[in-house]
Amino acid sequence: MRTIICFVLSVLCLEVFAQNRGFYLKVKNDGLTPNATTGVEFATEVNENEIIYLQNYYIYENDQPFAKTIGNKTYLVRSNKDGNINKEIFLQKDSLEFLLFYGVRDRDKVILFGTGATKDSFYIVTRTYDLELDLLDEKIINLSPINEDIKDWGGLDFPLFNWLNDKIYICFSSSNPLTKCLLFQFDENSQLIKHNIDKNAGDGIEVKAFTITNDNNQIVVLGTFGRKYFNLDLKFLREEFFNPFEESDSSFYHFGKYLPFGNESYLAFGSKDIIENGEHRVSRVLGVANKRLRLYDYKYVSEFAEGDFSDGPPRYTSGLFKGTDGYYTCYEAVPQDSDLPTANTFFISKYDFDLNPIWERRFIMESGVRFFNYYAELTSDNSFLISGVHRIFDPILNYPHHIEGHVIGLKPDGTPSTLSSSNSEIEAIFSVQENPVINTFTLIKSLNNNNPYMVNILDVSGKNIASSQDWNDSILSINVSKFTSGTYIYTISGNKKLIYSGKFIKI
Repeated sequence: MRTIICFVLSVLCLEVFAQNRGFYLKVKNDGLTPNATTGVEFATEVNENEIIYLQNYYIYENDQPFAKTIGNKTYLVRSNKDGNINKEIFLQKDSLEFLLFYGVRDRDKVILFGTGATKDSFYIVTRTYDLELDLLDEKIINLSPINEDIKDWGGLDFPLFNWLNDKIYICFSSSNPLTKCLLFQFDENSQLIKHNIDKNAGDGIEVKAFTITNDNNQIVVLGTFGRKYFNLDLKFLREEFFNPFEESDSSFYHFGKYLPFGNESYLAFGSKDIIENGEHRVSRVLGVANKRLRLYDYKYVSEFAEGDFSDGPPRYTSGLFKGTDGYYTCYEAVPQDSDLPTANTFFISKYDFDLNPIWERRFIMESGVRFFNYYAELTSDNSFLISGVHRIFDPILNYPHHIEGHVIGLKPDGTPSTLSSSNSEIEAIFSVQENPVINTFTLIKSLNNNNPYMVNILDVSGKNIASSQDWNDSILSINVSKFTSGTYIYTISGNKKLIYSGKFIKI
């Protein structure tokens, strides 16, 4: 399910439409690097007008589907939210070939973390920059010798970032050249101080999430079949396997997040197998877990029927955040019964500190468009900044023929300032606030989309009770204040064809 993507920046083509506090920035392939795709692995807000983001290019052997990756480039960029670049740094080292790199914000610093290679060995490389993009620290650590079996390895993949005891940790589930749980700890200056590359870490593990124990003395890593425990010096302590006769979170998929929540419990968020009335589905779940990271109190289970290609929370920071006025979640999913991941939706949700839902906003993509949201952060005013890549699939080959990066800045209420950049290319087309709805059901459509879509609201019996195609500056609102509390169905149609059907809850 991993999408390999990157992007270059030396002569970068950017398109943006910005207004108020929200913005949408699209990073395009500049066309100077043949057979390359482009995307954004990381983005963070510097101030009201500027962001920093990490751009990667993945370079392929040819332009055919499923071509072999032969190289990559990475750039660290500081730009205005309108797309104008103020500073850019090409990541390179004369003695190393850089492979995959990732970024994370840590207080007033940016940490870059990745893999490098010589003809003989693989290395871990960390760099710490201030917000002016001045290099403060660099460390290069020998990871593994290269042999014939792993000579084509592309670097460490699927990092998970978490802040434990006010320090940032990175956890990897590495494939080659190491099949163990890798942990890295940074100090208060955002510089690497500890790792377990040369330490025992037990058997191999597929990392799904990691957090700190309630007594703040151990790190616990959740895997497919059990949990691993490490002390704060990253020394491996023990491993506990799940009891096959009791429900466990072995079905909790990649990119899960656990936050301390009360006495000896955690607030947990991610993708999980759900069995209801004998039927199986994958669902977005927010719940409370015990100290063994087993969910026991489900606070929210999505009714959205997900397909096999769903990605779930942003894969590096996961999708659960504690803001100043409640909890926020970010999540991506593909509808059930989709033969290929050719269209998807993502959700931004807010809950109060008692986990009561405040609002949920769904972003609906046009058919053939797939958004992967790699990294998300919640800013100081409880706004989301989301970065990743979007892919447009060829309708005949069912293969992405157009891959670009994006940075989406949302307002504190989850609304975008726009859903499209300064042209009318295929992108997200609707944003809908679904749960809960109090007085007004509202949709936002792409700025340059002039189609007079018809929106209908039906009760659960299928009876049409409201309709409108009165769009005002790309916004359509229907008064539902007199509706009885309950679940309603809405449909969006254009040219007499159904485009989308969903549900919302009126309270």
